[in-house]
Amino acid sequence: MHMIGFSAESSQGSEFNASGTNRHGRGIPPQRGAGAFTLIELLVVIAIIAILAGLLLPALASAKAKAQTIVCCNNLKQLSLAWHLYESDYNALAPATSWASANDQFMSLNDQSRPDNWDTANFANGVLTEILGRNSKVLRCPADRSRATDASRGQVERVRSYSMSCYVNGRGWQFGSGTGWDIYRRTADMTAVGTSRTMVFLDENPGTIDDQEFLVDMRDYYGHKTLRIPSYPASYHRGRGNIAFADGHIETHRWSDVVLKVPANPTTNLDPEAAPNSKDVDWLQDASTRLAGKPCR
Repeated sequence: MHMIGFSAESSQGSEFNASGTNRHGRGIPPQRGAGAFTLIELLVVIAIIAILAGLLLPALASAKAKAQTIVCCNNLKQLSLAWHLYESDYNALAPATSWASANDQFMSLNDQSRPDNWDTANFANGVLTEILGRNSKVLRCPADRSRATDASRGQVERVRSYSMSCYVNGRGWQFGSGTGWDIYRRTADMTAVGTSRTMVFLDENPGTIDDQEFLVDMRDYYGHKTLRIPSYPASYHRGRGNIAFADGHIETHRWSDVVLKVPANPTTNLDPEAAPNSKDVDWLQDASTRLAGKPCR
């Protein structure tokens, strides 16, 4: 005897007919393909990516800024070492007027086509050139975004970001400060301020960097009423600037008032500005010079 099997489907008929509807009149439920995302799921993923980007981008920017500060400090360290070697060889400090170029190089954002802005050939005859191995890259801070115009190449990076204190075997700033301020010819002369607090090289704001000297107005040093700031330190390291001191150490200094009032990377030259009772100018004065025979204030 043969047993005939049957299923519920065969006894009751198919739930769905050829038209795609079941016997109750309802359509076939839609089937989602394997691995597909719904719109809500995609929006959630996009939101998560946006949140992660918001968290990571500031961290990446901070890491980049720190890397630029490290490179800048390394450049200043190399300049400082070359400066010390020069004194060892010649028993005199490198002149502030010709340490990077013997041609009294003069840069200007208001005259961007001026070759002094970008021509590294001028660097070939600076008094520290040979000691630095003719490496002009050491003259520029990576955070310096200033540009010049070369007729054949278009927009190019400017060649120099650093200047030397005008009181370190320089011309001083007799125009504003008057006479009698110490001009150091050797490190042994730096007795009033001390080598650990006498600045030699520093990052200068692209809007005032022109010749190779950094000017500090010492006028009324003992009265704390300086009339103006002729040269601005750079502040593109997140409101800080890097300074090389005469004893060889490098310091990153946070500026607090007048230095932060001007753009860190201007597109035109900056004019000297009134700066009475400025903590920034006080600091620059303290790190520069003293009247001959007079103590610190």
